[in-house]
Amino acid sequence: MLSGSLHDLHETIDGSVDGLAPSLPAGSLGDIVHGVLNIPGTLIATLEYVFLGFGS
Repeated sequence: MLSGSLHDLHETIDGSVDGLAPSLPAGSLGDIVHGVLNIPGTLIATLEYVFLGFGS
C-alpha cells in the first residue's frame, strides 16, 4: 500500500528532525528552523492521509 510506504517515510523524516532538535539554537530562531525542517514531513503526512482515504 502506498500509504504504508508514505507512513514509513514520514516517521523517518520526523525522527531525523527530532534528532536534530537538541543541536538547534534556543529560542525563536531554533523554533523557526525546527518548523521549516518539519515542512517535508508534514507534506508527506498529508499525502499519506489522502492516499489512506482513497484506500491505497
